[in-house]
Amino acid sequence: MKYKIKLISLGIAISMLLSTGIPVHAGQADDATLNMLKDVLPMDTSQNNGDVLPMQYVDSLEDIELKEQEQVEVIDLPQPDEVVAAPKIGTQVDPADLSGSRLLNRTRSTTDGYFDDYIETAGGYKAYSIVLAGGKYLQAKLDIPHDAGIDYDLFILDQNGVVVAYSQYGTYLNGSEGTVSEATGYLIPLTNPTETYFIYIESVSGASITQPFTIHYSVSDPGEFDKFEISANNRSNDNSTEASEISVTDNIVTIVNRNISSPIDSDWYKIVVPTNREYDNLNLSVTTASSNTCALEVYTNLGSTYHFLQRIPLTNGVLSVTNGTYYIRVTNTAPAFSSGDIQKYALSVAPGLRPDGIMITELVGSESSPYVAYPGFDVRFRTEPSHPVEIYGLVYAISGGYQYPIANTAVTGMYFNPYWYSQNNDYLALSYGEAVTNASGQFTVTVIPRYVYGMYSITHAMSIQYRDSVEFAAYVTNNPGIMDSEIAWAIRSVYTG
Repeated sequence: MKYKIKLISLGIAISMLLSTGIPVHAGQADDATLNMLKDVLPMDTSQNNGDVLPMQYVDSLEDIELKEQEQVEVIDLPQPDEVVAAPKIGTQVDPADLSGSRLLNRTRSTTDGYFDDYIETAGGYKAYSIVLAGGKYLQAKLDIPHDAGIDYDLFILDQNGVVVAYSQYGTYLNGSEGTVSEATGYLIPLTNPTETYFIYIESVSGASITQPFTIHYSVSDPGEFDKFEISANNRSNDNSTEASEISVTDNIVTIVNRNISSPIDSDWYKIVVPTNREYDNLNLSVTTASSNTCALEVYTNLGSTYHFLQRIPLTNGVLSVTNGTYYIRVTNTAPAFSSGDIQKYALSVAPGLRPDGIMITELVGSESSPYVAYPGFDVRFRTEPSHPVEIYGLVYAISGGYQYPIANTAVTGMYFNPYWYSQNNDYLALSYGEAVTNASGQFTVTVIPRYVYGMYSITHAMSIQYRDSVEFAAYVTNNPGIMDSEIAWAIRSVYTG
């Protein structure tokens, strides 16, 4: 059966939805629709042999070609301005504060480690030194205590105590996960001599002698990290304030040529969702061939100068969005990180466009040759009552002159018998089914026709066939104005001899 777009007694369906309490968006039932409804109901209940029902409808066929969403490979991304509070790059810490720093152990075979420590007084600090040569990439991550009254910031300093990298989030507790880890990194210029660098933790507010913080550090060699690890501001993309912006329109955006180069590496991206968008959700995924598996998380910023990051839950990778900015963090999830298996990942952002249309592509009921023509009527689908009818169809959006299939959209199927509706018998007039579109925008929803009254009848040699003119419809559940329907026959045969 060809794809069909029909305008068939839509007024019946909309009026029925209003009367049964199913939500209809404002403006859907306009005057023209209501006038059509007046032309249809009440129905003539007399039996006849072929007289046309007083039902106005238009049946037109239109082939619809769907264009698959294109993939856009993003190689380089613009970088945002710095948006966090002082201290900025170049601020100097008193060298006396660094004189008693703890030396990080780099004599092991690995180049990463972690340990717990405490800041005992509000406004206090701890410093840790490490000796590195030019070309090395030093990363640090700070897990602060799970306490709304504690806020620690993280800095990397050069040998003179000058800030060369930093991370300054405000404390926001994401349930049992606590505050997002402070994280930053610094690529030591290749021409720099071997010298001392410091990881410096400072209390902005609060302290604890019983709740430790955890400092993680990692050192990578050239070639182990990708070129996008360092931003245009010469800072790492390990925190949200240096997130690369992804521009999302109506195409799938795929970020490639990125990797997670260490156990504590994080890559941050941001998406600014505009008012004039054509989507209400984003399908997010990240994949890699590496044994160093990775995952993504999504946050919004509740602050302004400082970032107070609130985690946003995903449902099967789907993010529901409104106007605003969303931050994506890609992190390592491997239980044991392998420095010999650093492979690139692919981050996919696919907009779930708003549906603009729905079409019924096929009806399947009780008969193997289901489409028939009676005298005075066009060819119609025919089925028996109480036998399930499967409504096959497609939900799509129109953007840029193309039609795109829409996945993960709730669809309601409906059976409607105008005769029983005119008799105020909703049970025999209506039945419903629910479905969700697949990745190709397709759906199959099942409804069950009710008892046939017999507005029409045909007498055969040994039986009488009673039939009602009914309607099968499918509509987008949260927007019943997006509907397609098809006039059909529901038949009941009574054998007489």
